[in-house]
Amino acid sequence: GEVRRSGQPKTMADGREKEKRRVPVILLSGFLGVGKTTMLRNLLQNTTKRVACIVNDVASINIDSKLVSNRVTGTTKDLVDTIELQNGCVCCSLRDELFVSLRKLLVRAKRKRKRYDFVVVENSGVAEPSNIRDQFHEASLLHQLLLRRIYLKTMVTVVDSCRFFDEYYSRDTILERPDLGQGGSLPVVDLLIQQVECADLVVLNKSDLMERDGGGESAMGRLQECVHTLNPLAKILVATNGEIPFDDCLLNDDEDKNALMARITNEGMIRGCVSAAASKHHHGQGEEGGYHNRYGITSWVYQRRRPFHPERLAEAIREVVPKAPEKGKREGPRPWPTDSHVIRSKGFVWLSSAPSQIFYWSHAHFSFELVPEGEWWDAIPR
Repeated sequence: GEVRRSGQPKTMADGREKEKRRVPVILLSGFLGVGKTTMLRNLLQNTTKRVACIVNDVASINIDSKLVSNRVTGTTKDLVDTIELQNGCVCCSLRDELFVSLRKLLVRAKRKRKRYDFVVVENSGVAEPSNIRDQFHEASLLHQLLLRRIYLKTMVTVVDSCRFFDEYYSRDTILERPDLGQGGSLPVVDLLIQQVECADLVVLNKSDLMERDGGGESAMGRLQECVHTLNPLAKILVATNGEIPFDDCLLNDDEDKNALMARITNEGMIRGCVSAAASKHHHGQGEEGGYHNRYGITSWVYQRRRPFHPERLAEAIREVVPKAPEKGKREGPRPWPTDSHVIRSKGFVWLSSAPSQIFYWSHAHFSFELVPEGEWWDAIPR
């Protein structure tokens, strides 16, 4: 082999070898009951790679961890280590504990003189994955030593195909839905949309139940098109019982594969989606036979170097955002999205009444917010 004298400068090949030694982290998100734990158990049973798990079900007794551990037997048990996160959520009160747990896993691997091929973090049902991604970005900017040994590789969101539009049309907050987990005042639809938009891979689980309930292929096609419209940068897989081709989609050795959402910031995510939507608007809706625009769901981008008039914008908002019915009253039939129904809109807004201020626009069905996000670059004195 090659012999290098002490003090000889490192080469680019040395840097690439160092990158290869980092352990990839896979982030698994989705509401309670969508099948995350089942999917994790399937992964552990169908791989020969050494996988470590950080499991979090926001409960005083971590049931998910026991379900995973009880299902790992025989030779597979030697390939799996599990650490529990309890009484919190990895994206808020236990953000620091997540990195502490990752360090514990690496210490455990060193003690056993073995190296993990992957670490899978199963989020609680109410976790906001973008917060965890931001934590990795902040650690990288601060040059934390832990990031020399791990990196965030892929962000996965599991969706209950049968309940997606029920949750989308909901006007409840997480606090009002204990079946989804212990959470705050964030609207259910906002969390649902965020989990889909902040994913490299979206798994549309329980497809068999959708077919059983009479939805059929057209219902799944509409759901695929809707999810693609929300996140045109993600790969979408249809699954039953959380079964997907794990080695190809998740447990691959390519650090650049399925890594876009895991690496970009929120601003980069918005710019990427805008670019994808603009490209589709100018160049058509995709290949014939795909699910693009087969069910009337399209996307478009509004861009103009002229500020909005605040009163006229308020009128437009009243037209775009449907009026929420009073709680307790039936909302009537919930139609599939059509040309007259705006599923999702977001972006940055310039108002004539506050010309130096950036406003962030976010809308999903009944939920809408227009909040200040700092100043435009050209308005900052330099």
